[in-house]
Amino acid sequence: LVKLIVESKIGFNFAQCSQMGQRVVLQACSAVSLVVVSVLVAGYQRLASQQPDDIPFQEIEQWKSRGQFLDINGQKIFTIDTAPNVECSADHPENRCIVVLHGFPASSYDFRLVLPALQGIANRVILFDFLGFGQSDKPPSDASLQYGIMLHADTAMQVLRKVGGISRTALVAHDMGDSVASELITRQEKGELPKWFDSFHQTVFSNGGMDVSKAVLRPTQKLLQVPVLGCILARLSAWPLFKHQIQSCSPGVTIPDKEIAAMWHLLQKNKGGDRMCDTISYIQDRWKFQESRWMPALHKATTSKPEQVRTCIIWGSKDAVAPNSIVHSLSNRFIAYFSSE
Repeated sequence: LVKLIVESKIGFNFAQCSQMGQRVVLQACSAVSLVVVSVLVAGYQRLASQQPDDIPFQEIEQWKSRGQFLDINGQKIFTIDTAPNVECSADHPENRCIVVLHGFPASSYDFRLVLPALQGIANRVILFDFLGFGQSDKPPSDASLQYGIMLHADTAMQVLRKVGGISRTALVAHDMGDSVASELITRQEKGELPKWFDSFHQTVFSNGGMDVSKAVLRPTQKLLQVPVLGCILARLSAWPLFKHQIQSCSPGVTIPDKEIAAMWHLLQKNKGGDRMCDTISYIQDRWKFQESRWMPALHKATTSKPEQVRTCIIWGSKDAVAPNSIVHSLSNRFIAYFSSE
């Protein structure tokens, strides 16, 4: 490898050099390479040794104490149910229910500050951490478990089945959760939901790469998708780099360090950081299902019966990953009705 680099970059011709000369050049180049690698390793070790000093442990524990762990296919899914005794169904339309679908690489904890507002408009709110995120279990991907939107949509329905008393609800989705909501609406349109469930009657989408062709992925998001390299990068993730990537998603917006620290802490819990090369597979699902499955179903749901499946978009205007062009694309393609409520 050193020989090829030397010949191609500086034009050194080994064939015209004596064996002694070749050996000297190779040894010199190897020594330089060793120094460079040592510097890189030392730099990474310094980065890896840095940890956030303002993780809000008390707030995280308080959030955890509000919920429970549901057994879904042998895995623990952290869930918060604000009103277990309230029935949300077609027989009780006066009871409004909201199910929250979080984004990547976050968790339900992100919604703790808006939960009071959600409770102000709904009788019951369900929040949970997808498998591989937050407080939920984070098993490695294998032949029997493949991370992605289909798995998360299955989990959402199983959570609703476990908590009980919900067969009609609204969805509030963010980022990766937008695609989960799209899959759930698609299943509803195609008659693929379980018979015990009535309907998702309203959906709120917020900042996410729903039109993946217009999403501006961060370098880390791209690298994590590269086979082998992505998993190596996931295991080498460091707090300073993670903080920089999160801050770069919203230029001009100051995100408090403790919020990013909480996200980092919950991500790393149960080796979740090591799973990012698996959990980020939802982006590939967007390329696979956006045009062939989700968009046609969303168009049908929002144009043929807008009063039954009301749709709303809430979009932060300073999102560098999911820019405003996605909103315009969605509104032009399938949003024919915007709920005023």
